[in-house]
Amino acid sequence: MENVGVAIKIRPITVCGVKYTQGTFIGHGAFGTVWKANGSDKTEAVFKHQKVQEGNTKLKIMQEYEIHRDLTALDKSGQIIKMLGMSVNSKGITLVLELAEKTLHSVLSDLTPAETQKYFRALIFGVEFLHEQMIAHCDLSLKNLLILDEGTLKIADFGNAKRLASKEQEMMSADCRGNPQYCAPELFEDGQMVKVLPLDTWSCGIVLLQLAQRSDRSWTQATPHNREYQRWSSGRTSNSDFWAGTDKCIMCKFYSLNSMRKAAYFHFTALVKKILCHDPTKRATIAQIKHDQFFKVDVRAAIKRSGAATRSSAKVSRY
Repeated sequence: MENVGVAIKIRPITVCGVKYTQGTFIGHGAFGTVWKANGSDKTEAVFKHQKVQEGNTKLKIMQEYEIHRDLTALDKSGQIIKMLGMSVNSKGITLVLELAEKTLHSVLSDLTPAETQKYFRALIFGVEFLHEQMIAHCDLSLKNLLILDEGTLKIADFGNAKRLASKEQEMMSADCRGNPQYCAPELFEDGQMVKVLPLDTWSCGIVLLQLAQRSDRSWTQATPHNREYQRWSSGRTSNSDFWAGTDKCIMCKFYSLNSMRKAAYFHFTALVKKILCHDPTKRATIAQIKHDQFFKVDVRAAIKRSGAATRSSAKVSRY
């Protein structure tokens, strides 16, 4: 698998007067490869080259491009990876994207409480932007949340995104499934119509759980047959590191006083439970998350008031 896509040659692509040429190989997925792209103006971008094949039709790729292009034009706050351009040839379709060399997954193990809150806030603001534009992402995960060099989080990969006619729109569950680990429980009910926007909210909750653990551990699927999810949905403590207690939760362990750790753990877990609610009609909305105490109250200031030390930045890993 290491050599998949390495032999592909992508012709130079000119976008807004900048000529981008194929650079170093970054990685590959089920339908294509990702490369650095070197601009004639000394900037760098990304080539995302997708093969047209069963499961990844030209229509599907073009829908991804059009959604991403339109969002880029509307995004005034820098919440999504920019779509710069596109090229179509006989071998496939190449998207030209803004470069971000890190993912939230690659920096996960070094995050501080303040960074956890910062990135979660950025995710929620980003998802709010998507939903305001009547777009559901339907594949949010640690690896689809990219980090720029200056530390800005941006949402990427709109290959499974859906345009909606209304915020109450429903779609078939099978059409909205992304990474199973981040899928809401209603997506595992075959042949069911599901409301689309709560699916993104659930994925945000899984990301928050993983941020707090500084680990990508969680149940593999939110189904009745998954033991750890069963324990969660029944209100019992699960076996993951995060739910073991305040000494494991990154949002709590930096408080110097035990009483403050317990209070932080209570407020934090209360929010996670509101988001990861099995019943989508009772699941916290983006607006409700924004009004939650964890979202509004600055973690860094609270930890400083407790007398504990903080550090201003975390070591980052390369994407």
